[in-house]
Parts: sequence; structure tokens; C-alpha cells
Amino acid sequence: MFPEATAADTGDVIDRLKRILDASIAAISAAAPDHLFSFSVAVDEDHLRPTLDSTGEDFYWYRPLDRLVLAGTGVAVRFSAGGPTRFRRIDKFHRALAARWTRVGPSAAPGVAAFVGFAFDPESEPGPEWGDLENSMLVVPSLLFRRHGDSAALTFSATARELSDTPLSLDRWSGHLQRLTRPRVSPRPVLDGPVLEQASSADTWHERVNQALTAIRRGALDKVVLTRRVRLNSRHPLDSAGVMDFLDQRHDECAHFSISRNGCTLLGVSPERLLAFADGRVVVDALAGTTPRGQNAEHDRRLGEALVTDPKVREEHGLVVKQIRAALAPVCAELDIRDVPSIMRLPQVQHLWTPITGRVAGDAGLLGIAERLHPTPAVGGSPRQAAAEWLAASGESGRGWYTGGFGWLDPQGNGELSVVLRCGLIHNTRVDLFAGAGIVADSRPEQELAETEWKLLTMQGALRLG
Repeated sequence: MFPEATAADTGDVIDRLKRILDASIAAISAAAPDHLFSFSVAVDEDHLRPTLDSTGEDFYWYRPLDRLVLAGTGVAVRFSAGGPTRFRRIDKFHRALAARWTRVGPSAAPGVAAFVGFAFDPESEPGPEWGDLENSMLVVPSLLFRRHGDSAALTFSATARELSDTPLSLDRWSGHLQRLTRPRVSPRPVLDGPVLEQASSADTWHERVNQALTAIRRGALDKVVLTRRVRLNSRHPLDSAGVMDFLDQRHDECAHFSISRNGCTLLGVSPERLLAFADGRVVVDALAGTTPRGQNAEHDRRLGEALVTDPKVREEHGLVVKQIRAALAPVCAELDIRDVPSIMRLPQVQHLWTPITGRVAGDAGLLGIAERLHPTPAVGGSPRQAAAEWLAASGESGRGWYTGGFGWLDPQGNGELSVVLRCGLIHNTRVDLFAGAGIVADSRPEQELAETEWKLLTMQGALRLG
């Protein structure tokens, strides 16, 4: 997607950065130690190729339809939170940070952004197998590459405390730049056998679905989402960058993401936008109901039509739309929700989809609205609190960041979060894949198992690259 950088290109960037720093010395010296500075340098996108792997702390976001790429490495600022108030605490921190954040560069550094991510369950920490990712976090990367349309910039960020040693800061940024733009090695096989799969048996899955159905028939729940976790082991280390490259060349309808930390990489492509927020407008995807793609155009069309007319699927989808409407109504002056859902067609599956837009009233922002929305019935269940309690009591809520969220947030409060779906967690020779299915009163265990298999195809295809 990006041609490779050259040593001459990176040297020119550092020279320009040094001149910007020299002109900012007085402001840096007068600032409080925790004041954040971001210096942006416009670049020719044809001379950069962000490259991420699991040997450092890296972040990646790509939405093809918006022509938006964000690739970051290193950490200038990090804030972590957990528990039921996690979104409010991150929002409070971000608002305070924006007030002590100086941005220098083209058009006041429009490329500046923080990455935001969180686990499914607010009460549990993902743990070492997730690279010690926090329950939720906001990170301003030390170096951020941003491309939007035909414009691209590199943004270098650090606190005034760190900038008191200018040569050290330049050395650190130079290392980040070389890392972010270094040439890629020739791709190697992603999975190199023998491949060993460790997954729950069909009998175990059927038992879990039947337990959920019992709760639903007793009236405790209307819907609950169960998760399968499949582990693949390879003889040789897995090529995370190769997987991401494969996904980037497909799945234009999705948000592409990657987070690398402590030798682990979480990556994938999400079809479900939890919300996008810009200038008082909010966009949310209601996504529920799945069927495979057809063998030909006519078969594909029939499968899609059957999805729209299936009473069980329409009921499941309606629960998602209803809860999103209820969450947004108190903070939106107007809402636009289609009466009839559409079909979102992805390479492996089709989903029932209702896009929801609204105009936000008051000062509610991205994170405040995210707290109202997450988890939607598409990933948790309905009623929301009853489903969360059932999942926790049944040992079903320990998903780490799967069905949590990841995205970005700018200093003005605009940004986007997508649900972490169609993903893999890679650690050296091991990868864990995740897929879920929503259980309602008419669900059949074998059909829900098949749905998880369809969803797993996205990552299985990317992992079996040659």
C-alpha cells in the first residue's frame, strides 16, 4: 500500500523537525513539565511505508473507504482505566490533555490523534496473554503517520519534560522514524505446518448454547452472545505484517486495526462501527444477522434476501436497533434510523445492517456516547445488564479485547471506534482466533456453530498465505 522510504527522505524529515524544535525552544522552556507538544511535518506519501510488528509498541488504523491511515509507534502519553467509569475517566483525561497540548505544524497539525482501545468487560484485566494490554487505554504515540486522501504528515510528540533534552528527543524520534519506515523483508509463509488446532468441541458449544437458551426461555434474557476461541500453532513464528498486508488488500468495507505490545499483536478487520463522531454528528452501525456468501451471484442474492425475511434474524437485529436507539435518544436532538435493514456484503459473509445517524445535543462526545452504547446486543446481549451478569456468572465474559473496541480520537473530540471483531491475537508461533454468535429463543446450536465458522474464515484465509 505504501512504497518504501529511503535514508535521504528520513534525514530530510529529521532536519525539518530540528528546525521546528529550535523555533519552539522558548515555548517549551516556559511550559509545565507535563505539557504535551506535537510537531507535524508534511510528507510526500509516495516516500513512506509504515511497517508495524510485535517487537515494539505499535498502533495501526486504516479505513479504506475514507482513505484514512493512522500508524503510530512509541508512547508519548498513556492513560489507563478500568471499571464501570472507565470511559468517563478517559474522557476527563483527554479533555484535560487537550487544554495542555500545543500543536505545531501545517494547519495546526491536523494529523494529531490519540489511539483509544478497551476490553469487552470493564471489570477484568486482559492479562499477559494479551501483551499486558490494559482494560482500557488512551495513547498519544511518540510518532504518528497520518494519511487522509492525498495529504500525509508525520507528527512527533513529547512532553516538555522530555523535550528539555532536545538531542535525546531527536535521537528517539529518529529511531521511531526508521522503525516506522524501514523496508519490509520478503514475506514468508504465515502458517508453516504442522498446524495444530485447539478448539472447543461441538458438544461443548452445544451445551453452552443450550444453557443460554434455558435462561432465555425462563425470561431472564432476550438475547446473549457466546464466543468461540480457536488456537492455531505453527512450527515457525507467525508473520503478523504479512497477515495485515493480506487483510489490507481486501475488506474495503471494514476498519483495519493492529495493536502490538510486549511481543503480542492483536489485528483484524471490523465490519462494525461502534460509533464515529465529528462536529456534533454521530454514526453507528447496527449489525446483527449473518449468512455466508453464495456460490454465484444468484445464490448470493437469494441468501441475502433470506436473511432480510428470516423472522429469527429480524428479531435479533431489531433488539440491536432498539437498544442503540434507546442509548442515543437522550443525547441526540435528532435520529435517522431506516425502517428496513440493508445487507452488508463482505468477502466471506453477509450481515443484516442498519446505519444510524444523529445530531448530538449538548457536550456529549465520542467516549461519553461509547459508554452509553457498549456493549450493544450485537456483542453482549439484551437486556444489557442482565446479559452482562449472565455472561460473567457463566464464565463467558473473559474475552480480553475481543468485542471491546479500538479507534482514534483527535484533540477536538472527533474520532471513531470500531468493535474488535474478525481478529487474531498473535504471539510468536501461536494465534488465537475469535468468533461469536447471538443466541435468541429460536436459535439452534448447530446453526450458531456454523455462523462462527463462517466468521472465522476471514482470519483463517489471511493466516494461510503462502
